[in-house]
Amino acid sequence: YCFFFLMIRRPPRSTQSRSSAASDVYKRQLLILRKDKLLQPIILKNMEAHQKRNSQTAIMFSIAMAFLMFAGTALRLQGSVISDNLKLTLGSDLLVQVFTNDAIGLREKELRQFMASFTQQYPDMIRDYSFMTFDMEDLPVQDRVFLSPLCQFPRARSRLVGVEENFLNSIYDEFYLPGAYDPDISEYGELQNSGKDDGVRGLFVNDGLQSYGGDKDSKNVVARASMREKSIESSQTLDEIKIIVAEGLKIGLSLDIGVPALITSQQNNTYRAKIRHLIKKVPGVPFSQYQQVQFYSRTLVSMQEYYVLAENLWREAEEPILQQQITEYKQSIPDGSTYGVAKDKMFIMYGRETSENERAQLQNGLKNFINIDTTMVFDTYQLVIDTERLLLFLELALVLIGFIAIVLTFFLLLVSFINNIMENVWEYGILRAVGLTTLNMQKLYIYEALSLTLASGVLGCCIGMGIAALIASQFALFTELPLSVDAPWILLGSTFALGILTSVFA
Repeated sequence: YCFFFLMIRRPPRSTQSRSSAASDVYKRQLLILRKDKLLQPIILKNMEAHQKRNSQTAIMFSIAMAFLMFAGTALRLQGSVISDNLKLTLGSDLLVQVFTNDAIGLREKELRQFMASFTQQYPDMIRDYSFMTFDMEDLPVQDRVFLSPLCQFPRARSRLVGVEENFLNSIYDEFYLPGAYDPDISEYGELQNSGKDDGVRGLFVNDGLQSYGGDKDSKNVVARASMREKSIESSQTLDEIKIIVAEGLKIGLSLDIGVPALITSQQNNTYRAKIRHLIKKVPGVPFSQYQQVQFYSRTLVSMQEYYVLAENLWREAEEPILQQQITEYKQSIPDGSTYGVAKDKMFIMYGRETSENERAQLQNGLKNFINIDTTMVFDTYQLVIDTERLLLFLELALVLIGFIAIVLTFFLLLVSFINNIMENVWEYGILRAVGLTTLNMQKLYIYEALSLTLASGVLGCCIGMGIAALIASQFALFTELPLSVDAPWILLGSTFALGILTSVFA
């Protein structure tokens, strides 16, 4: 029967070497058979006598294990960060996006017809797809839109975009980090892939909304300051606009679930808003849980309410030249655009692993209905594959470095253990003279070598893991993604196993 014996012991002062970097480490790890427990005092005495040489060997082996742990983890972390940021920035497996502000938008009707025929040909390839509008500030005559609490302070610029109800199902929803939900909604429904509650659904239900019955502030809710009275009276709608904002606005603008909000245009048109959901992170839209998000935040609304807001804001433009610009813009919107608003992005998610030929066929079909001068197609799926291929070369470099480290570790341990035996032959002679058998002498050597290898190996792995976790936490701090540490366990296990074998058979 075996047991793991861990002993923390401070050696006598006479045995400590101040010049040794390991002279302050007093841990002794022994894996001893129960019948060999009587050998423990002799083994500890030997370890004290061989402390100087053993400490140098332990330091080298610990450094090797710490380096392998740190280098392998950092390399894999770098690869995952690149892939994750690609997915967060682009949002879906395939993204079609218009890049000019004066563009008329995507030809939504033709794209939907093509997707319908393509899904009939490949019924399980497409999980879902959806469209997103331009920022409201990109529309003609619209300068800026501001978001604030009901008291109108503090307030910050916010870009309003309209989304469809299936938006979260058409993006990498595993990177969707939800915040608080509106308790007035009885059921949000679950996302197909991740099983999380679908917060965007709150934009398309009217549970818990307040209606003011067509009367301007009939309950005298708003303070009587003239500026606020004018602002409310200029509103073209009294029903609350349902919105989704970033989690960081809780600190930056004091906005939260249940806090009345206002949407204010550059012309000082104000609309009451109800916050349905707070989002920490969502692919395809720059959301954040840090308060700095107030300087670049996005606000999600349904496409129908996006259209209502745009029409009300356009109605306030009285100059003939502005009305002419608005009319020309409406006429340029592609026929068949839902809700009569131009679309800026199209998100497409695959439902399974796809071949390069299938993806090329889909992209070529989409390109028949887009203007290649103003629109780009991003194949995030292929970009991630290409990134992983490039990182494969770094993985091979790590394996080569690991192989060199394994070879050096083997010879380091081998030379150290052999020197221990050659330099202390007289000790073993004395022990043989007092009655220890040859088998006991071998056990003394093996236990000492195993103790050294196990202690230094575990210590090196812990140090390397600690440094790697620290770096990973720094990456997670900026990317706002869950902390993950992926260590090269196979390489570490191989090095560790070789060290143990060397301890036993050297």
